[in-house]
Amino acid sequence: MAQEISRWREKTDGGSGPDGIQNKWGRALFARLPVSLRRWLRPAPVTVEWTATKIIVRRERQERREALPPAFCHLNFFRHPLETAEWLRPRLPAGRAASCRWVLPEEAACLQSLDLPYLQGQELREFLRWEGPRSIPWEEGTFYLEGLYRPETPATGENTTLLLVALPKEQVAGLAALGTLLGLATEEVTVRAAGQALPLNFVPPAQRGSRQWKSRGCRAVAVALLIATCGRVAWTAYGLQEARAASRQMAAGLATWRPVARDYGAARAEEKETEARREAWLRAKGNHPSWYRTLLALARAIPAGCRLTEIVQEDMAPTGPSGKPMGKKEAAVGRNPVRERPVHSFLVRGEALDSDSLRRFLAALEQDQGLSGVRLLETGVIRGRQTFSLRLGRREPDPGREGKA
Repeated sequence: MAQEISRWREKTDGGSGPDGIQNKWGRALFARLPVSLRRWLRPAPVTVEWTATKIIVRRERQERREALPPAFCHLNFFRHPLETAEWLRPRLPAGRAASCRWVLPEEAACLQSLDLPYLQGQELREFLRWEGPRSIPWEEGTFYLEGLYRPETPATGENTTLLLVALPKEQVAGLAALGTLLGLATEEVTVRAAGQALPLNFVPPAQRGSRQWKSRGCRAVAVALLIATCGRVAWTAYGLQEARAASRQMAAGLATWRPVARDYGAARAEEKETEARREAWLRAKGNHPSWYRTLLALARAIPAGCRLTEIVQEDMAPTGPSGKPMGKKEAAVGRNPVRERPVHSFLVRGEALDSDSLRRFLAALEQDQGLSGVRLLETGVIRGRQTFSLRLGRREPDPGREGKA
């Protein structure tokens, strides 16, 4: 019924829709918001419909009908705005509301039907501006004029009926003032005709819900700040979650390399220990020849079933010409110790798998020409292995004989 008029209104008043939003993109964004957020940003308006003798107040699914006092009947409430506001305030629905819609009876407006060719777009706007006011029997400039086609709109060029509806500006201003007294912004003023409210709005576009949208703008700014804060928190939480996931992935990657690092550390420690032993061996070779020769002799003599656990050097004693160690009295007589061969005594401890391995080890030590006084001190069994301790001596070569040789 109002298809062409609504399209014309969208082009002339900035495209304001039923939500009072002056932009189609704004209406689309507002329609995508959750219902609870839309109701918080724009509470449901209160619809107040006036008839000759009663009033109907609606909000969403709530409806209340009540008879008007005799002083307010037949549009006389315009003469008593303060009294009307005091009488109407307790009859409004409970709950927060920011705007209202007024529906006046047919007797408050002037309706004229014109039979003319179908107009649209710029032609219809020009007709309502210049030719339409001539059909209204009121003084020009004192009323608002709107046009409405019948539902059965014919093709272009054929005649159809255009309904012109005029409403005095004084009544529109009076309803806006009444809404201000009630603390509500006037969002729409229309007329009821033929048993239904016409899809027309006589409130000028610049005045539609201006006060409402001031508070609504504050709420929108608050919601925008809230959304920005929530987005910031969500982004931070997402970043922390990504960091945790990366940390877990890195830890999993390191876990695969941890055994390799452990083996590498053990190999490095073993290499350092071997190097330390090599350096000790070299120092012993250069600074302690007796140790060096003794270790070489033990290495040549030890069989496969034995291993050494401890080697301790004991006190050194001089020997006589026979190769036996000299006693304290004999050493004190005045013999020349330089001409005698000193003996270095070593205490050796170790383990053997069986007695045969130990016997082979002792036999090999006794056959070595550089060792003397090989003597088994004690044997035992610990954790299924045979332990032993022995003492041996190392004869240093005679410098005089080496020179003669």
